[in-house]
Amino acid sequence: MNTTKVGAILALIMIGLVINRADAEERSVNWTLPNQQTALADYFDGSADKSGVLILHGFLQTKTFSTVARLAEGLADADYPVLTPTLSLGLSNRKKSIDCEAIHTHSMASDTAEIDHWVRWLAATTGKPVTLVGHSIGSVKLLAYLAAYPDAPVNKAIFISLIYFGPGPINAESDADLLEAKAMVARGVGGELQEFGLGFCRKYLTTPDNYLSYLEWTEDKVADTARSLGIPVHIVMGSKDNRFTKGWKAKLAERGLSIVSIEGANHFFDREHEFDLLDEVQRLLDE
Repeated sequence: MNTTKVGAILALIMIGLVINRADAEERSVNWTLPNQQTALADYFDGSADKSGVLILHGFLQTKTFSTVARLAEGLADADYPVLTPTLSLGLSNRKKSIDCEAIHTHSMASDTAEIDHWVRWLAATTGKPVTLVGHSIGSVKLLAYLAAYPDAPVNKAIFISLIYFGPGPINAESDADLLEAKAMVARGVGGELQEFGLGFCRKYLTTPDNYLSYLEWTEDKVADTARSLGIPVHIVMGSKDNRFTKGWKAKLAERGLSIVSIEGANHFFDREHEFDLLDEVQRLLDE
């Protein structure tokens, strides 16, 4: 066999090895929920010396949301084991964000139960405690998870663009919705569908019980819970994030929480600020 053919064959073998290695580094993980629906996640294999990082998306989004996906890829390139689940939100094999006007059967309790599965899966896979990273409402859900599962194998939490449920510059929640939801629960009809405002959704169809499970996570509850966790908590905010009240950062600081502000970044850390976010998260992971 001439040297040209040998070189071509070796090149093809090397290409195959590279493809196989890439496939091994990132893989899809499916989980059958107790209700027989399927929840999805992506897992990036990393160094055995590093703790696994679970990154959770924001309100009604998925693991492919840009802020989450960019951060996951950046950390995976730095050899961190990374898991990015998509919360099912009551839908099997959910791959897209959910419309506000859809029927929302999920609650904070169902969300945190799914988070618990993924945290324990990642801890078992890596053999190490997990670092939680949330974006926006994803951070609130991770807070709720840590409060509900105090024995979780978690060593640190990083909350990006930490926000809350309740009145805010873009939030659709109102006092009227809160009173109506509480009144329906008091009348014994907390399981009936009703239209409320939640997050950026002006028309969010759910039950009062489910609605209140989210709405209880107000500014004060989020700040107090973040302060009371028995693990290191870090908050990363953009200086141009306009999705919360003017006093929100001060309220967090009053609790003695660690806050890093990235100059010029908005709620999503897009454009050049995605690299600033990656650098900051990586620094916090390595502390």
